Amino acid sequence: MPAHRDTRHDTRPLGRTGIHVLPLGIGTNKWRRADRGAVLETYRSIHDAGPCMIDTAEIYFSERVVGDCLRAGPTRAVIASKFLPFPGRTSPRRLMSALDASLSRLGLNTIDLYYVHYPLPLIDVGVFAEGLVEAVKSGKARAVGVANFNADEMRRIAHHLARAGVPLAANQVNYSLLRRVCHRGVRNARFTRVARSDEEHGWIDISAADRTASIHPAIDRCRSRWNASLLNRSIVTC
Repeated sequence: MPAHRDTRHDTRPLGRTGIHVLPLGIGTNKWRRADRGAVLETYRSIHDAGPCMIDTAEIYFSERVVGDCLRAGPTRAVIASKFLPFPGRTSPRRLMSALDASLSRLGLNTIDLYYVHYPLPLIDVGVFAEGLVEAVKSGKARAVGVANFNADEMRRIAHHLARAGVPLAANQVNYSLLRRVCHRGVRNARFTRVARSDEEHGWIDISAADRTASIHPAIDRCRSRWNASLLNRSIVTC
C-alpha cells in the first residue's frame, strides 16, 4: 500500500515514517465472524473517510477477510498486521515467513505497518528487531512497530532498530476510557501510540474533547452500522 499524506482530513503522523492516518481506525478481530456484506459495506465507507487504519493480525484470523475487501476495490486505508511470537517461533526467518503468509492472505506485496504482537519472557527483543529490519529493508513493510511492549522493552527494540536506520513507528497499548494509565516512558517516546480497547471493544477517540464528536460522515456511518463494536483503534498521544 502506498504511504499516505492527506491534508484534507484531520490526520496524524505514524511516527516518523511519513505515513499519515485518521485519528480513529478499525480493529478487525471480529471480522472473521461478521456478515461479509456488512464488512464490505464498511470497507467501502471508510474509503471516503481518508487514510483510516485497518488493524488485523494473523491471530485474529481476519487477514483473508481484509484481503477480500482489498481485492474488491482500491482503498486509501493504511493496513497493519501483527506477527505472533511464541517459543520456537522468534527468529528473523520465522518472522519473515509469517509476514509472507500475511501478505499472501491480504493479497499485498507490501504492508504499511507490521507489528510484533507482544514480547516474550527471556527472549531478547533484538531477535525481533532483526526480523523487523529485514521486513523494511526487503520492501515488504513500509513501517514496523510493537504491541503490548512496556517502556523498557520498547526503548531496547527502538535502539536496535535505530542502529539499522529503521524507526520504531508505533506501540499498540491498552489505553481507553476504562484504562487511563499510560506508562511514563511510553508517553515520552518519539513514535505513535496506538490505543486499543480490550474492555469495551468499542470506538474510542480518546484525544477528542467530546468522544461523541463526528470524525467523518463515513466513519459515523460505520459507527452506527456496527453499533460501535468494530471501531476500536485510536491514534493518540497519551
